[in-house]
Amino acid sequence: MKHFSTQEWIDFANRVVKGSQQETMQKHLATGCKRCTETLSLWQKVSKTAAAEASYQPPAGAVRLAKAAFATAGMAQPEKRVPRRHRGPV
Repeated sequence: MKHFSTQEWIDFANRVVKGSQQETMQKHLATGCKRCTETLSLWQKVSKTAAAEASYQPPAGAVRLAKAAFATAGMAQPEKRVPRRHRGPV
């Protein structure tokens, strides 16, 4: 029995496998191959999680609190300062 590579199962989970390759992989799963079924299941979960993560937007209040916490801890981004030009003796 031919097993498929992790990359092939990632492509399958992301639905970028086409035609006969997709049919062959589906038939392989239908044979009950536990190893490949588990591999596919893992990458389907990763794909689903990544899709949900991409649409996540933290609440505005939480962002403000985090920024305030960093600012009070001295970890905020330093201000950009323009260097002074030396204009001779003062």
